[in-house]
Amino acid sequence: MATVIPLPCVPVRGSVLNLSDCSAYFAPAIIQSLGHDPIRTQLLAVPPWACAFGLAMTLAIMSDRIGHRFIFTLIPQAVALTGFGILFGVHHNPNLQYAGLFLAASAPYSSMPVIVCWFA
Repeated sequence: MATVIPLPCVPVRGSVLNLSDCSAYFAPAIIQSLGHDPIRTQLLAVPPWACAFGLAMTLAIMSDRIGHRFIFTLIPQAVALTGFGILFGVHHNPNLQYAGLFLAASAPYSSMPVIVCWFA
């Protein structure tokens, strides 16, 4: 018997994957544009993903305990939008741009497990 995927699952999961791919592929380029050498760029690319892992596990546990999924997908997407807004809008403050990268990387990756479990 074929598995039927609910219709809302495709656009929601697709949008999260697009956001996470954007931040994954372009994070080193964003960090290098802040004026760091290649080795420091690679080292500075690790903390946003470590933060994303911690946030993903925290949101997954909270979502499981509360038994509610929608708010745990909506809030991270708003945080991601804020992070991308900082990355697109701020060009004179490298510290703020790096903070925006944390938001842009953490939010989509943290909501992905919740969305997958919600539609499973």
